[in-house]
Amino acid sequence: MLDKLFREAQIKAETDSSSAARLKEMVAVLRKREVVRGMSPVKLRQVLEDLGPTFVKLGQVMSMRPDFLPQEYCDELVKLQSEVSPLPFDTIIEVIEREYNRRWNLVFSEIEETVLGSASIAQVHKAKLVSGEDVVVKVQKPGIYEIMSKDIVLLKRAATLLKVISRSQDVVDFNMVLDEMWSIAKQEMDFLIEADHIDEFQHLNRDVEHITCPKVYRNLTTQHIW
Repeated sequence: MLDKLFREAQIKAETDSSSAARLKEMVAVLRKREVVRGMSPVKLRQVLEDLGPTFVKLGQVMSMRPDFLPQEYCDELVKLQSEVSPLPFDTIIEVIEREYNRRWNLVFSEIEETVLGSASIAQVHKAKLVSGEDVVVKVQKPGIYEIMSKDIVLLKRAATLLKVISRSQDVVDFNMVLDEMWSIAKQEMDFLIEADHIDEFQHLNRDVEHITCPKVYRNLTTQHIW
């Protein structure tokens, strides 16, 4: 079954080697998790994690769509919001130094290696600026845009081979779900937009006593770090 799907997807995919390699990775994950033996909420979450950031983001979107999945699946996929396996700390340091074009310890006096949270696009660490302020730094995982954009293309092609049926037995527009996910992901991948939203929220609620939000260090905010 998986071999047949792979062959059909290859026909519809572009002939570049990277697309073919990615399809092989996807099929390998499905085999590893033995999806042909059945699916459970935990297994679905594990499959999406194994498939990478695009599928984690898809799982996040689906967790908010009880019209698309039974509630027990939605409850399990909520874990993908902040409990995804983090990248190695060395990789995060590389991203920080590349974004700031200097050694990390010229910006931070310390960064905690243990993550506060990790999701599809970024992970968060406690840190302290060289000026002494305690902060939280959110770092985007490298190459995420390229990975996700390629996966979206492959998924849209695969959607023509699959019929996704809801509990009401109506055909679900999987392309619509993908479009919704990609629209959300593109905004989330630009941390300058996210910083703007935080500043706007703070401005609109400046006179509300019991509402607060994080301070944004604009001089240290980039498209991939804030």
